[in-house]
Amino acid sequence: EVKTYFVREDMHLVLEQCAPDGTFQADHFEGRILNPGHAIEGAWFIMNEGLTRNRQDLIDLGLKMLTWEFELGWDYDNNGGIIQYRDALGKSLSEYHQDMKFWWPQCEAAIATLMAYSITKDQKWLDKFEMVDKYISDRFVDHEYGEWYGYFHRDGTLATPIKGNFYKGPFHIPRMYMKCSDIISTML
Repeated sequence: EVKTYFVREDMHLVLEQCAPDGTFQADHFEGRILNPGHAIEGAWFIMNEGLTRNRQDLIDLGLKMLTWEFELGWDYDNNGGIIQYRDALGKSLSEYHQDMKFWWPQCEAAIATLMAYSITKDQKWLDKFEMVDKYISDRFVDHEYGEWYGYFHRDGTLATPIKGNFYKGPFHIPRMYMKCSDIISTML
């Protein structure tokens, strides 16, 4: 279903939602909203499943999704980081936090780019992993008191100093470190 309904070859993007018949819902905000973090997370899930099942078609699908969504999500204009939301047609979004940078998409991008490198040995994926890793270290990690901040504005300013709330719990960060450690161990 992901490939059939959500991965759009004609648009080079991964939809967050679609109509029950798989059509693109261009006439409203929710139909056009893209979440690069979710698509990048989905990309590494699919690549991982391809590795588990020895299915090159799944690996290729995951790599395609990652290629499109990393380029869509990475903020080349404002010192990096994966932006929370994009609009499929480049229109305005309804979400007030649409152009913010949350912690968890950075985690997903780190896992996905490192996994892509481990599979393909293509230097571009290692370069992207290093970009993500540097962005995380420079922005999200509190090197003085530990833990990560969760929310930044697009311009790189901290949105709030809180490091945990109902939404930001202890899941994405430890999973990123564990998964990246596992990936690195397969390359040694």
